[in-house]
This record gives sequence, C-alpha cells and structure tokens, in this order.
Amino acid sequence: MLAHGERPDFGWWAHQLGSPRLWPGKAVRRVGCGAEMAGLSWRSACLAALAETLPLALYGDAGWRELLPAARLHGPVEYYAGLAALYAGAAVTVNLTSLLLPHGLSQRHFDVWAAGGVLLTDATPGLHLFPDALTRPMTFRHPGEIADRARDLAGNARLRAELTAGWRELIAGEHTYERRLARLLDVVLGADHS
Repeated sequence: MLAHGERPDFGWWAHQLGSPRLWPGKAVRRVGCGAEMAGLSWRSACLAALAETLPLALYGDAGWRELLPAARLHGPVEYYAGLAALYAGAAVTVNLTSLLLPHGLSQRHFDVWAAGGVLLTDATPGLHLFPDALTRPMTFRHPGEIADRARDLAGNARLRAELTAGWRELIAGEHTYERRLARLLDVVLGADHS
C-alpha cells in the first residue's frame, strides 16, 4: 500500500479490524498500534529512498539510528531555540505525517514556511485546506517520488522563492492563531457572533 501511495492510517486500521468500539475498552490500542507500525514503515521507506540520492541529516532521538544507521543523526532541537533557524537554513525540510492522524497536519506544515524554509511533505489529506498551486510542488505520494521532489525543491531557486512567498502570505493572512480562533467562533456560534 505504502509503495503505491495508499495510506493505512488510523481510519483504515479501524475498518480492517471491524470498526471496533474504540472507547471504553482497549480496542483503540490495536487500531493505534497498526497505524503507528504502518507509520514507522512509511517513515523508514521514505527516508531510505531519500538517503539513497541526497545527503540526509536527521534531528531526533537515538531511535532513528536503528531505522537509518547510515544517516547523520543530530539530537533533538528545542522548538523555541534554534528550530526556526534550522528550517530556514535547510535545503529542504521533510515532513512525514503520522498515520495516527488521517487528515492531520503537523505544526511543521506552518512553521517551516513561516521561518522562511521550504517543506517537502507527504500528501496527507489535511492539505486540502490549502490551494493546490502551493501544495502540488511540495508533496509526494509514495517513496519513489520523494528524491525527485526534494531535488526539484532544493535545486530551483525561483520555485523556492515563489513557494516560500506564497506560503508566508497564506499563513499570515489566514492561519494565525487569531484567525483560527475567529474561524472556530464562526463555526461554533454562527457567522454573526458580534
């Protein structure tokens, strides 16, 4: 499934296990374990494919050493001290969305662009929130696409500049915490909550 761009995410696992009642009880653990193990395979396959053609630096705990022994492993980076500079200075930052979040986005989908960096991400369904013109050049569906997509983003200064400018404008205009809270109030209270 992963090699063909299909996502065995939390919802898929719940369906495969007969749509169990997830709460109360422990059924949610089986579903979550399946999604987590599939996600680990997804991350390993994508990063291994990328490492075959491009230099790869991983930031995280020692568990990555077991998955990708040949990669340069750096320790975790403090969110408020240094992460923005790391994003801004990287040729490309890769995001691999957790399969526990079937339609999810990570903070990385916003932070990398806001910091002036360039993001390469898997085609998580949560990206439907954004315009196709911005998401298409920075997404991949299966491990076989990741290296070419990374080379395109890292090697095309004009594309990088256009994407970064477009994402920064979109995030500042529509995805600040103030805008998100206003949207939440619109949904909860109705459009006219004055």
